[in-house]
Amino acid sequence: MAKAVQSMAKVTAEVHSCISIVHAAGQSFDYIREAAEAVATESEEVSASVEQMTAGVDEMTGSMKMIAEVTESSAAGAEQVTASTQEQLSSMEEISSSSSALARMAEELQQTINQFKVR
Repeated sequence: MAKAVQSMAKVTAEVHSCISIVHAAGQSFDYIREAAEAVATESEEVSASVEQMTAGVDEMTGSMKMIAEVTESSAAGAEQVTASTQEQLSSMEEISSSSSALARMAEELQQTINQFKVR
C-alpha cells in the first residue's frame, strides 16, 4: 500500500507538472494570437495608408497632365503669335520698300515736271 500511495503521489506530481506545462502553452498561444491580431491591425492600417497615397499620386498625375496640356496650349499660342509677328514684320518691310519706291518716283516726277516748267 505504501508503494501505491507513493505511486499516486508521483502521478499526482506529474499531472500537476503537465497542467503547468499546458497552462504555459496556453499562455504562449494567447500571446501568439494577440501578436497575430496586432500584425493584422497594423497591416490594415498600412493598406489604408497605401490606398491614400495611391489616391494622392493619381491626383498629382492628373494635375501634371493638366499642366502639360496648358503648357502645350501656351506653346502653340506663342508659335501663332510669333508667326503673326513675322507676317506683320514682312508686311511692314514691304510697306517701307513701297514707300521708298514711291518717294523715288515722286522725286523723279518732280524732276520731270520741273523740266517742263515755263520760265
